[in-house]
Amino acid sequence: CCYHSQLEAMRRWTGLDVFRRTFSVVLLSLAWVHLGHGVALRRARKGTTRSVSTELALQNFHNVQYVANITIGGQPISTLFDTGSAKLVVQSTRCDTCSRPVPPYDRLKSSTYQLSGLLYDITYGAGHCEVLRGFETIAVGGQNIEKQVFWEVRHHSIDLWTNAAYAAVAGMAPSLGEEESLLYRLGAEEFTMCLGRGSDAAARLTIGPLPSTSAGEVVTAELVGDDKRWVTSLGRITVVGSDGVASDDTELCPNSDCVALLDTGHSLIQGPMDQIMKLSNLIHIKPDCSNVQDLPNLRFELAGTVFELPPHAYVIRVTGADGEKERLWPILPTGGPNRPFKENTCHPAFMLGHGHWVFGMPFFRYYQTTFSRTEKSMKFVRVAPDCTPQTFAQNGSSVSLASSRPLRDPIDVEPLNINLSMLVQPAEDDD
Repeated sequence: CCYHSQLEAMRRWTGLDVFRRTFSVVLLSLAWVHLGHGVALRRARKGTTRSVSTELALQNFHNVQYVANITIGGQPISTLFDTGSAKLVVQSTRCDTCSRPVPPYDRLKSSTYQLSGLLYDITYGAGHCEVLRGFETIAVGGQNIEKQVFWEVRHHSIDLWTNAAYAAVAGMAPSLGEEESLLYRLGAEEFTMCLGRGSDAAARLTIGPLPSTSAGEVVTAELVGDDKRWVTSLGRITVVGSDGVASDDTELCPNSDCVALLDTGHSLIQGPMDQIMKLSNLIHIKPDCSNVQDLPNLRFELAGTVFELPPHAYVIRVTGADGEKERLWPILPTGGPNRPFKENTCHPAFMLGHGHWVFGMPFFRYYQTTFSRTEKSMKFVRVAPDCTPQTFAQNGSSVSLASSRPLRDPIDVEPLNINLSMLVQPAEDDD
């Protein structure tokens, strides 16, 4: 508005010829600035292959959130690394009504912030948020990235964020526009996640290739679908007793016609409601946790490979704030509005959902997973409680943990203590 008013005044006072010459100079200057900015932006966004790896030690919060600091605009921001979403979303001081237990990003404290102006809505499993796009200098593991696309939260309806241990969600989906992908800008063709076993155990995220000494015996699963998510085929879900014999009562997805998302940002295991209820009925967990050592292993196939998870992976002992009980208790298979919640009771670590299955943090406590962005695949290594690689058992041409039936470690038959108040649900729609 003001720009055109100034040009109109110029035309009146200086004459048409002067106006034309001046207007041409203005247009040329704007074009030159725009062109220069575009070239600089393209140069800044160009990714290079990362040959040196960075290992981030993840801090464990109540076994349901694992976070590490990255730097955004010179400010350390506690971040959850999430393979179930794509964007870098940051809690911001732009949200006047937000309650935040950890420091948010403040653009006014940054000398490198640039506004884009594009608004967007994102739906996570825990609620919605409205975000504003911008560009910022970001450092991950000592590597700086200039003009990285990120999204500031302006409003949200996510109760979890009022007491979360993180202020940012770093989406690590396999496919996203190059100018926006944090992985591409880091030059990371792959990254690896492993969570230690036991309450409050350590965890690590390696961005870049793993050292050859830690490779272990690798099983690979190709992605299925549109390559936008870390999804592979899933089948033959059942339980296995101490004798190694699978249950005859139920085998879900017998023809491997299901799919599973491997989601580092989800606290539990989620599946379609009817299938989760059938699986829960096979596992009779006493509320006082007294029979955990007698419970079976959970068995399933990912891309034709047999995996097993012992009780420590799927039995949780829950606590939580009153408000969170109302939000999360009904979506657990043993919960519901007509069932009283009791502190320090044991339940299956399953969540009622719809559509595909989601294997969250319980999976990564037993299987170190390497996500390959360029190969569109995931590579799994069985690990010890401290994430030391172990060996898969061989049974003919198949790979299975079930064939050798190794003795359980003591930790394998202990329930995992979690706080419902901090439980993270998967992203529903982040395309």
